[in-house]
Amino acid sequence: SSSGTNDAAPPETTNTYTVKYGDTLWGIASKHGMTVSALKTKNNLSSTIIFPGQRLVITGQAPSEQPSAPENTQPSSPGVSSSALIQEAKKHLGSPYLWAGSTPAGFDCSGYLKFVFGQVDEYIPRTVASIYAYNDFNAVSDSNRQPGDVVFFETYKPGASHAGIYLGNNEFIHSGSSTGVTISSMNSNYWSKRYIGTKRYVD
Repeated sequence: SSSGTNDAAPPETTNTYTVKYGDTLWGIASKHGMTVSALKTKNNLSSTIIFPGQRLVITGQAPSEQPSAPENTQPSSPGVSSSALIQEAKKHLGSPYLWAGSTPAGFDCSGYLKFVFGQVDEYIPRTVASIYAYNDFNAVSDSNRQPGDVVFFETYKPGASHAGIYLGNNEFIHSGSSTGVTISSMNSNYWSKRYIGTKRYVD
């Protein structure tokens, strides 16, 4: 008879879940790859009202296996999440250019970079030249350039004097003196002639 009980409840397909404060039936169902109606049917529920401490029968993978999956699908630099960095950078599209500015009220190019990195809890220096020389940035080849890397240009003086965050598809986001925060093409006549290299923040 003991083998019969094992056959009836294989652990890989049936689990129980204890309801926590703040849980919803929809949230529990989606977390375990079920529909709300399937969850209600499996537990003989006549409504969607559930209570903390209530035990529900669920099917599918154990919840501990779920959270790791999305993280693996996002490419990121070793030192900072590229998706978080780019998301923060794009929040400020249209902010005006301001010499020595380092807030959304107005950015110069390095003030913009310092602010965006700071919003994802990473410290970088204040000027483009010092960012270019900073130990936490490693040079990467153009063929290995990834979204979230910093691209550098030589503009109004010799050496690195302008920079932006690479977005992919040969586009970068930066605070330009005539545009404010904008997205530009590295293939443009102006930027392609002035490009000097790419670096990746590695913390």
